[in-house]
Amino acid sequence: RVLVGRRAAVDVEFAAPEVAGQAGVKIFVMCDSYLGCDQEFDLVFDVLEAESSESEDDDDDEDDNAMDQD
Repeated sequence: RVLVGRRAAVDVEFAAPEVAGQAGVKIFVMCDSYLGCDQEFDLVFDVLEAESSESEDDDDDEDDNAMDQD
């Protein structure tokens, strides 16, 4: 809860789109106490290609080896 005239910081987490490129979300901030205080924000951001980590590659190799032994 944030009082009028005060500020608050929050982290908003969401899954990024699978495809690289420009994407956007709309954030609604709703006030349950006063009329006219609701706000709407359009955020646009660039989604980058995922980087594979070595640990993920190693896990995939282990899974492949386990399947070969069957």
